[in-house]
Amino acid sequence: MEQIINCVVCKKEIIATNGDQLRKKFCSKKCRNWYYNRNMKGKQNFCIDCGEQISLIAKYCMKCKIIHQDYWNEKNPRYNKGESAGYIKRLADKSVIDSGRSLNLCEKCSKEETNPRKIQPHHKDRNRKNNNPNNLIVLCKSCHVKTHHNDYKTERKCCFCGQLFMSKKKNHTFCSTKCYMKNYNKKPKNNTKGD
Repeated sequence: MEQIINCVVCKKEIIATNGDQLRKKFCSKKCRNWYYNRNMKGKQNFCIDCGEQISLIAKYCMKCKIIHQDYWNEKNPRYNKGESAGYIKRLADKSVIDSGRSLNLCEKCSKEETNPRKIQPHHKDRNRKNNNPNNLIVLCKSCHVKTHHNDYKTERKCCFCGQLFMSKKKNHTFCSTKCYMKNYNKKPKNNTKGD
């Protein structure tokens, strides 16, 4: 249900939907800031729980806000049963360290990385919950991308020369442009002009 409300500062009409009628008072940040700077000068706002000074439009300080937050675990719409990418990476990293291997060295190309974001654990069986050290390989970012990129390639046979080649696309029937062009030139052209 939509309702038309006037901005407190400029009286411009605002369309407010369902729950916004009580919250929405301003048409823009500019109007909101002008209102608070003008009407709230010298006023202070304090946290309801601990009494610490906070911004004028907040109810709690950052520490108390965490305690009163309604979106923990299952209540949060983005909650993924504890299986976020960061959580999985931390578990995998811990498993690799416990097995005595280094997290700084790519096990495929032997490249040493100092930036922890450029080194990633790879699950051999593609099961992110299986953090057994035997199932994990430490890879640099480029090797990890190549590993997953090659998963989607399938082996195909060239229609022209018969050579085996790897391709991601289902409609690739030639191993190279050269074979494609040779095959194209080999076909007779249909001239259907009047005889």
